[in-house]
Amino acid sequence: MRKLLFVGKNFRNGGAGQILLWLASALGGRYKTTVCCTGELAMDLPEGLDFVKLDKPRRLFHFLSSIETTKQLGRLIRDEGYDLVISFGDLSFNKLPPLKKRLGFSLIVSERTDPFSDSKDLGRRLRRRSMAKWADAMVFQTPMAMSYYPEAVRKRSAVIPNPVISRKARPWEPDLAEPYIFTAGRLKLSQKRQDVLIEAFGKVHEVFTQYRLKIAGSGPDEKKVRELVSSSPASGFIDLLGFRSDVPDLLSKASLFVLSSDYEGVPNVLIEALQCGVPSVSTDCSPGGARMLLAGQSDAGVLRESEAGNTRADGAAGFADANYGLLVPRGDAGALAAAISSALSSGARLYALHRATAHALDGLGEDKIISMWTDLIEKVLHGHNFIK
Repeated sequence: MRKLLFVGKNFRNGGAGQILLWLASALGGRYKTTVCCTGELAMDLPEGLDFVKLDKPRRLFHFLSSIETTKQLGRLIRDEGYDLVISFGDLSFNKLPPLKKRLGFSLIVSERTDPFSDSKDLGRRLRRRSMAKWADAMVFQTPMAMSYYPEAVRKRSAVIPNPVISRKARPWEPDLAEPYIFTAGRLKLSQKRQDVLIEAFGKVHEVFTQYRLKIAGSGPDEKKVRELVSSSPASGFIDLLGFRSDVPDLLSKASLFVLSSDYEGVPNVLIEALQCGVPSVSTDCSPGGARMLLAGQSDAGVLRESEAGNTRADGAAGFADANYGLLVPRGDAGALAAAISSALSSGARLYALHRATAHALDGLGEDKIISMWTDLIEKVLHGHNFIK
């Protein structure tokens, strides 16, 4: 049986960690799979999954700690004889390429972030170049993310979106929805843009006074988010819930789900929202994961024009009716407020958005996504050249 090592940096209830653990567990019947973590572990591991946590070196300088972690990882790969390493996240940038050169294992790198979001960072650009050079194959969540890289990389790449992982949650029912708008995500303003959502909700609340905004999540910008809430004209109607393990239940009771990010992969929380059928509004976040979900995988580049009246005062289009929800430009609080207001304008409007979600996730079942990963893994293990 071939031996696979899945490598991630931190497992802190983020989407990348969840998908890595799901994938390693799902492939466990066909391969001998092990998960390796070099950072923080703060989520439950699937039963029976082999797990290795590398010791965190305490060194005065960061680069000395990185060298020690690389040595530990190299010893693990050498001693256990892994045939293939699958990397999720930043660890691949500076540790796996030199180890691959020395130890000769196969390497698949899954790009979990938006390469365009930090393209101005020279250090990260150089690490991405090294990653792309040494990887036998790369996996992207969207075609737009793959387009960041040159053709030579794209020819040995695959687009594999996140799956719809089965969860037990009450399906959304319009008659049982409670008067609140819900969002969930790490409190990191540079990415998740809770500032834009809070500003938009202030405008929405002027008309829809009975609705609350509930924000689930924790993160480095919690203090700033609290300050934004305090200064909002709708501050008494905004609830910061902190980290919650009952997101599916909160989604199923909400009147509307909103995602305000500037960049995401394929947003797991939007998948959960569509899975339970809650009406959804999202920014057109880079590199196209939300657009792919709301417009439909086979029609990701085509959106219907906004309905008459759904425009800002300056005449610019405020938002677009995608096939399965409403799509809004990034960083535009006015457009986001217009989309939310449109969705809340009547029960019939909310119900129409709910009905549209019925087929939003067709083609993202666990079996299909596992098949795509297995096909790619087999090609890499057998040394095949392939074109996407």
